Amino acid sequence: MFKTQGFVRAYSQILDHAAPSYRLLFQHLLQTTATTAAEPNGTLIHCTAGKDRTAVAVALLLSLLSLPTDAIAAEYALSEPGLAGLREKLAPGLLATGAFDGPDGSKDEAAVHRMLSARAENMVATLEAIREKYGGAEGYLTGVLGLSAEEVQRLRDGFVV
Repeated sequence: MFKTQGFVRAYSQILDHAAPSYRLLFQHLLQTTATTAAEPNGTLIHCTAGKDRTAVAVALLLSLLSLPTDAIAAEYALSEPGLAGLREKLAPGLLATGAFDGPDGSKDEAAVHRMLSARAENMVATLEAIREKYGGAEGYLTGVLGLSAEEVQRLRDGFVV
């Protein structure tokens, strides 16, 4: 559970600090999504690993669209196989930052490998934290990002056909 709490804490900080960027993302989605099944449109959201900032943004969107928590978490966990090949490449750089140094100067490689994971339970716990703190994805989009109820509905209409 402690390891999951670390992800929830990190993802909560992303929600707090990335709000201006998330606002731009959701405004862009409002401008580019189709509003009817007759005019389908695609959207690609990505980043380096796709498991932190991107995952939180996608989880917000999927939650807004009323997908079940377990389905969102399973989608998130799809990054795990892709990360397997990247861990050995990314771990040395993360270890070099000093963020994973123990009090005795040792490097916590296990913590780096946990950080470079995408386990479903981390997203389940994050979505629960979003529900508790903001009342869910809609509460975050309206309360933190400043989207209107009408804009939230347009997002739903644009992604559900």
